Amino acid sequence: MRKKIMELVNEYFAMGGEMQQNIDEMLKAIEYLGDRKFDNFVELGSAYGGSLWIYSNTLCTKNANIIAVDSRHDPSLVYTVNKLKELGKNIKFIIESTNATRNAINQVKFDIDLLHIDANHSYESTKKDYEMWGAKVKKGGVILFHDAVLHTGVKQFMKELGNKVHIIESESKMKLGSQGIPTTKCGIGVLIK
Repeated sequence: MRKKIMELVNEYFAMGGEMQQNIDEMLKAIEYLGDRKFDNFVELGSAYGGSLWIYSNTLCTKNANIIAVDSRHDPSLVYTVNKLKELGKNIKFIIESTNATRNAINQVKFDIDLLHIDANHSYESTKKDYEMWGAKVKKGGVILFHDAVLHTGVKQFMKELGNKVHIIESESKMKLGSQGIPTTKCGIGVLIK
C-alpha cells in the first residue's frame, strides 16, 4: 500500500497539487481500515485536494459517490476534482461552508460510509460538523478527523469523544521535492460508527 500511496502522492505533485497531510499518518489510517472500500465518500474542507486525491484513489470503490465540500474555490482543488472526473470518478464539488447552513448537507442524497472532517478546526465547528454530517453516516461507516493532535479545537473534541475514536499520529520523515509535505504530527482520528 505504501508504494501505491507514494505513486499517488508523486502523481499529485506532478499535477501541481499541494499537500497539507502527513503522508505517514494517512498511510497508517488507510492500513488501519484494512481492505474496506467505500461507496459514498464526503470530505469536508478539501482545501487543495490532497487528501481527496489519496482517499478517492485508495479507499473508494470504482463507482463511489464522492463529494468535496469547501468554502473556497481553490484552483488546485478544482483541478483535482476535474482529474478525478477524467479517471471516471463520480465526484461533485460543493462550494459552501460545511456547517453555516444545511444547503451543502441537503445536496447529499445518500447515506455516507466514509466522512473526512478537515474544515474549520475550532472546537465548535468540528463538533457541529460531526453532529450535522455524522448523522448522515450509516452504522459501520467511518469518520476521519484531520489534525486530531495539532489543532486545539479538534484535539479538545477528540478528548470529548474519548475511546470511541482511535488516534493515529506519526512524525513523517518524507521530503518530496520542493512541495514539502507536513512532517509534524497532525493526527488522524478514526471513528467507526
